[in-house]
Amino acid sequence: MALNVLVVDDSDVIRNMIIKTLRLADIPVGATFEAGNGKEALDIVDANWIDLVLADINMPIMDGVEMLRRLRSDHRHAELPVIVVTTEGSSERIAELQDADVSAYVRKPFTPEMIRRVVDDVTSTISAGETATEELMAAFAEVLERFVMMDGIPAVGDLPPLGQGDLLQASMTFRGGVDGTITVAAPLEACVEMAANAIGTDPDGSVGTGKACDALGEVLNITCGNLVLALEPTRQTELTPPVVLGMDLPEWEYLASAASTAGFDVEGLPVLVSCLIRPRR
Repeated sequence: MALNVLVVDDSDVIRNMIIKTLRLADIPVGATFEAGNGKEALDIVDANWIDLVLADINMPIMDGVEMLRRLRSDHRHAELPVIVVTTEGSSERIAELQDADVSAYVRKPFTPEMIRRVVDDVTSTISAGETATEELMAAFAEVLERFVMMDGIPAVGDLPPLGQGDLLQASMTFRGGVDGTITVAAPLEACVEMAANAIGTDPDGSVGTGKACDALGEVLNITCGNLVLALEPTRQTELTPPVVLGMDLPEWEYLASAASTAGFDVEGLPVLVSCLIRPRR
């Protein structure tokens, strides 16, 4: 699953270094957001779905500790993973961060390996419940059958092999009675076939990457709507539009290894579906 990441630092150079390091660490990054201080960060978190925050401590207007305390006081963001990236390491400062309920902290200078280890640790607190996974698999299989006329069979054991073509991933979030993120990843070949079946044409050169991306996004959109209805039939839930991105092999393997991910055999092609639900206090 691609993580929507917010980087908070008053240095533009440091913000760009952190984003670069996340990508070097093969962490699947979706949308990236930047803030120059804690106040800007709180505004961004309120307006967007954020999966992970990496923040400095010493910033003008509002520092990282105050930002963290305000996040933790809001039930919507109480479990949002926040990693403090700092040059400070005194016992007093660490105690202050722990008192503010920081998820983790990383000392500067940092390496991609350090960032990967900490991100893996803090994002493991976001999990998929058994019921959500079962409902997701049922919703996805139904959308494949009815919308794009393809058979999706939950994979038992190994997935069908990946070819040499491009890979796509689509992600969207929902917020309401239940908050979460759904991601679907598939080879471009599978997405082309989805588009061809949906519009009633042959999966040849007339179905380009644009239509394939649209088809994957719509499959995800309908799946997400059906899942939310199954989980919270009586409560209003806000859905964000699907975001479709390319992905590389390490990102595919990262998603495939996650406990929240279910694999499908879609007419001989591998497809991954992941549902992450953010727990609430």
